[in-house]
Amino acid sequence: MFLSKLRSLFLNEIYRKSANGSIKRLLKDQKHSPDEHRKWQMESLSETLVQAQKVPYYYKYLEGIEVYSYPEQILRELPILEKRNVLELGDQLINHEFKVRGIGTTSGSTGIGLKFFYDDYMLNNSEVLTRYYRSWYNVGVGDRGLKIWGRPLRGIKNKLHSNISNLLRGFKTIDPWNLTPENIAKNWKEIIEFNPEYVYGYATSIAALSKWVKANSLQEKAHKMSLKVIISTAETLFASDKKVIKEVFGCPVVEEYGAAEVSIIAFECPEGNLHISTSSLYLECVDDNGNLLPLDTPGHILVTSFVNKVQPLIRYRIGDYGTLLSAHCACGRGMPIMKLNGAKIIEMIKTENGRIFSAEILDYINLALLKDKNFGIKQFRVTQKTLKKFEIEVVPASNYSSESKSKFTNLFMEQIGDNNLSIIYIEKDKIQPMPNGKLLYFKSEIV
Repeated sequence: MFLSKLRSLFLNEIYRKSANGSIKRLLKDQKHSPDEHRKWQMESLSETLVQAQKVPYYYKYLEGIEVYSYPEQILRELPILEKRNVLELGDQLINHEFKVRGIGTTSGSTGIGLKFFYDDYMLNNSEVLTRYYRSWYNVGVGDRGLKIWGRPLRGIKNKLHSNISNLLRGFKTIDPWNLTPENIAKNWKEIIEFNPEYVYGYATSIAALSKWVKANSLQEKAHKMSLKVIISTAETLFASDKKVIKEVFGCPVVEEYGAAEVSIIAFECPEGNLHISTSSLYLECVDDNGNLLPLDTPGHILVTSFVNKVQPLIRYRIGDYGTLLSAHCACGRGMPIMKLNGAKIIEMIKTENGRIFSAEILDYINLALLKDKNFGIKQFRVTQKTLKKFEIEVVPASNYSSESKSKFTNLFMEQIGDNNLSIIYIEKDKIQPMPNGKLLYFKSEIV
């Protein structure tokens, strides 16, 4: 308790003290009407476009234009910014009136890694949103947080910085990559000793921990932790995994949708809806040709960030597929809501006849694995090699057989709607994570 109060004092009164006022404002304004939120968002969009007039790349499109009257209309006249454009344009995307605070990178889970510049405005906003959204679940500054998240750290300096940061913030970081039963058992002992108040991490890593806890009849200990919330991030959280995690730990399990280059895009409220961070960004959905789509129609998500003034990303194709919804949330918060349709485009299954499926259809197979103990498959990952060819990596259970493969094949073809697929099975002792540390159900090698 003493350490928690000490951390709270440090984080509130010393570290990013300026965040406190912004958080109070967000909490005060959140129950205002959707119209009020839209008005504030349009004001921020206008200011972002004005600042963009000082950026070489955008200057040629915005020179001499008065943006305050019709900001959305002017925005839509600008070209879509692809990840490769950010890499190629370099200094042309920099506003030299602001100071570069640092250089960030993305993991490249959509196939393209990215390096970007950020400023103090963006750093402060990330802190604001993190504290604000977690307060929905009574997570306070200084509460003990378990992170099952992160990339491998190289070098003594980086490791030391991470350890000091964890100590000051009350975090404990668990390796999300090594998910062997032996390593999970080791982590579990450390988790019990740490006694976290909330968990934040990769969906598949949290799910793997939950399934191990359940398999080892440790749910009572998991419940006794009395976690306030488990926050899943960076990957699609399948319904079957969400169900298991909630059952094992007995607490709310919610999704945070974000990206390193734009911070938190949306966060799930207790009603189960993803509320968009309209104080920090503006979203659009477009079709394959870049045409704007109406509300309630799934498409490619474009993000216009208001907070990174040194390198504004405007109409930036984030690499995700989702839907902006017209409905309002029963929780009473006025920010609009959205849903993700399979998240990263790399998680979309494409067929020969042009149909595109969210990789969430694999959730049905995962549910079958959970229900049928005789299935014979402990874990799997599907890789699409061509429109007709799929490679299935499987970790066999002791009762794995040709019937296991037959069951999986039938379920998979049933979901895809094509009985003429080439499916190759590869048996593994362990499924290795992606280069970014994420352990996904599906990956595509189709360009």
